[in-house]
Amino acid sequence: MKPEETQEQAVLSTQTGREVYFRIQLTVAVYREKKLAYRNEMVVPTWYTRRSEARAHIKKEIQKRLKESDFFLSPRVDYDLVRYTNEATCNTYIRYRIVEEEGDILQAG
Repeated sequence: MKPEETQEQAVLSTQTGREVYFRIQLTVAVYREKKLAYRNEMVVPTWYTRRSEARAHIKKEIQKRLKESDFFLSPRVDYDLVRYTNEATCNTYIRYRIVEEEGDILQAG
């Protein structure tokens, strides 16, 4: 863990009096003819005690999708990955984001 991450987490915990944890928010969006047709956001149930752990998991997941599926790095800045259809009229985009949550990890659920 980097020293600034340790300090950041300690400051957040001290200010709020509660522990801060990190989770990954996954967004899947489908665009048809360049218009948003479907969008779903979900929070992955895994909890991370450090932001760097969540970031490493996202990096690993992106690399896996690039290697084992038809996804490519997205040219759009608001999404991480894209899968194009043959006609390019219906494209699927994926975005990963790290979200902070406060509380007791054992009580969450």
